[in-house]
Amino acid sequence: MYRFRFTLVYVSLALLLAGSAYGGYRGLQTRAPASRHAEAASCSAPRVGHDPVMTAVTFIHAAVERTNPKAGFALATPALRGATTCDDWARGNVPVKPYRQVDWQKAQYKIEARAASQIVLQVLLASSTLPAERPTVFVLELHRVGAQWRVGFWGPADVAA
Repeated sequence: MYRFRFTLVYVSLALLLAGSAYGGYRGLQTRAPASRHAEAASCSAPRVGHDPVMTAVTFIHAAVERTNPKAGFALATPALRGATTCDDWARGNVPVKPYRQVDWQKAQYKIEARAASQIVLQVLLASSTLPAERPTVFVLELHRVGAQWRVGFWGPADVAA
């Protein structure tokens, strides 16, 4: 049962990685927005369905790895965003600790707490560019907002929320 879930998660991660690589390739071929206003309007959440794990994976890829901070902004709750705006996130002023070049083959998660509208995950990330670096454990808190899940907290596990 658990092996099936982990296989499903890893397949999802592989598809997400392949899709983001394709999206990055396509993004290189598109023109820049005509105005700053058009850029600000592009802070929309990617379609992750109603799956909290896919929301978490997408947020980590977008905001933590810094591949698409604007999508990360859209997946964050107002509490996580604080006083930052989408433009702040687009410029790299993101209020979550970065962890670039995640080795998704070694990434793991564990549900620490679960309620009807909240899930707390421990997420283990390893670097693909620095294999000698020890993997780091983070805490990710998800909140249900309507039918969607949004990230309310991201930080190292050794720091109290």
